[in-house]
Amino acid sequence: MTSPGRCGRCQQQPPAFDYSYCSFLYQPPVSLWIKRCKDQQQVIWLPRLSGLMLTQPPDTVQQADAITFIPSSRRKLFRRGFNITEIMARRLAKQLGIPLIRNALLKAPGHDQRGLSAQQRQKNLRDSLQPGKQNLRGMHILIIEDVITTGATASAAAKALKRQGADIVGIWALARTPPPQWHNTQTPDSSP
Repeated sequence: MTSPGRCGRCQQQPPAFDYSYCSFLYQPPVSLWIKRCKDQQQVIWLPRLSGLMLTQPPDTVQQADAITFIPSSRRKLFRRGFNITEIMARRLAKQLGIPLIRNALLKAPGHDQRGLSAQQRQKNLRDSLQPGKQNLRGMHILIIEDVITTGATASAAAKALKRQGADIVGIWALARTPPPQWHNTQTPDSSP
């Protein structure tokens, strides 16, 4: 599911990332698999989720110099036992033959993003997502994400990567939360 342009909100307040690509909409059955993985620690779904991403990769995937992921907070890692985006990024990097960069992004303590408004998400992320100490000068970095809701996490991550010298930062998410006006009735190829 690609879009030739940016949505109205992104045109008014452009995000820090250069492009985003979402393989699916966050609706059943994909949303159910993600929830089982995150909330019920059913890691058995991770190979299927990353496999699904490979069925619809972005056109720019082979232009990426490296892949990275959004880190989890220590509290969330302790509670869940794993970071879904790290495991997916590791699998995708291996399958595609693209280097994986760990610690490109660091996570300070913060609140869970789920249930927060776009404005609350931006405020929550302002200090919780920090750049690592990587030399990314001139690189094209592809961030792996499970779900894009408002884009606040992706934008904060892109800013942190660009502060380390990244030239192009793209986001590749498994799913995107559909805009409310879609009411989950349109297909990914439909226009809102």
